[in-house]
Amino acid sequence: MFNLEKFLGFWFKIILVTGLLLVTLFFLSVLTESSLEDLISWFQLSVVAKASQEDLTYWLHLSAFAKLLRELPFSWFKVFFNMLPGLFAIGFALYLPSRYVESLYDLENTTEGFKFLVRYEFGRPGFRPLVIVGEGRIFGGDDTIKKIGGPAGLLVFDDSAAVLECGGRLTRVLGPGFYKDLAPFERVWETVDIRPQRWEYPVGAMTLEGIPVTCMADIRFKIRDIGQEPTKKYPYPMSKNAVLDAVSCKWIRESDRSEPDRRMEWDKRVIISHTEGTLRSILARYPLNQLIEPTGRWEIREQLEQALNESVLGLGAKIIGVELGDITLEDAATQQWIERWQVRKRREAETLIAQGEATRTRLEAEAQSEVKLDMYQRTANILRELKNLYGSNIPPRLIALRFTDMIREIPGNALYLPDDVLKTLKSIEERLASKHISFESKP
Repeated sequence: MFNLEKFLGFWFKIILVTGLLLVTLFFLSVLTESSLEDLISWFQLSVVAKASQEDLTYWLHLSAFAKLLRELPFSWFKVFFNMLPGLFAIGFALYLPSRYVESLYDLENTTEGFKFLVRYEFGRPGFRPLVIVGEGRIFGGDDTIKKIGGPAGLLVFDDSAAVLECGGRLTRVLGPGFYKDLAPFERVWETVDIRPQRWEYPVGAMTLEGIPVTCMADIRFKIRDIGQEPTKKYPYPMSKNAVLDAVSCKWIRESDRSEPDRRMEWDKRVIISHTEGTLRSILARYPLNQLIEPTGRWEIREQLEQALNESVLGLGAKIIGVELGDITLEDAATQQWIERWQVRKRREAETLIAQGEATRTRLEAEAQSEVKLDMYQRTANILRELKNLYGSNIPPRLIALRFTDMIREIPGNALYLPDDVLKTLKSIEERLASKHISFESKP
């Protein structure tokens, strides 16, 4: 990214300082080659010009000095040769602090130290060098900026947050965004991944009877927010105070441990310190048979989630969800006992299912018997009614139509009649209805 103001300001400062140094060396070299008489003569000219009190005093000084230079009885080669010690002194004066910065901050070479001194004194011609933070880590930028700090730019992606420090003091917490200017010696001290995270961690514990068991804990968590809604620009809401809590709760474990196991970051503390200890304490209050029951694991899960929601606040974390896996045992005999217990439970469940099927079949048979008895009674009533109306000359179509209506009026008949039977009844009903048979007329 090009910025004309920064570019011009940077090079103006460099040209100005370089020009002043060269002009100073040049005048010193000229004075070195001049004799005492020449200097006195130039001084006298200056005094006369000053005493004249004319408006062109400045130009008299300049013309007198130019005339003096033309009349100097020495070679210009000697003037420039005399400038070499000064140039060497200036170069050595730049090398010493550059070398010191390299040694102090363990940089790659002296050039990196010199670049830092130039940035510190004259600023930057653009927004580079730039430090890039993403996925909870620094993965781009000049090594000098990582170790020393600004002046520099900082780009934080939308999945991360950065905590800056300067001179051993935390200065600010920055969320996603582009920051043009880091102060001198201000650098990224720690980064945090603000995306939701998921850890599956096996927790070893003892039951109430003292039986060793292992339970897989599935924990989903993130950096705590203050109730913001996700947006396109900030898809992962977070609280700056929560980020500060997360980076400042780091533990350094025993020195005999190797990295990265020795460093306990905030996410490791959520799992190893809080989840493992809390779940182990909860499991120790239950006997083995309750731990195997699905209802028991659900109760344990609720207790674990409630305890974590309260305990991880100091870590800057927020629990999203908690799940527990199956309980496993290291002892082979106990594991076989659990498998036999599970087989017995499955048999009990299958027995209950079979009993339910038998009960359903019996109830269906009873319902069918009741429907048949109801049909017999309705048939007798219909025949009795038709006999009273028509005597022995009852039209067959009328009998079929009344029987069709009777079947449809029986409660729940659709449960026990096949679809093809219902379709046939509907077809007969339509054909008979087209004859306009009346139940009130007699032949």
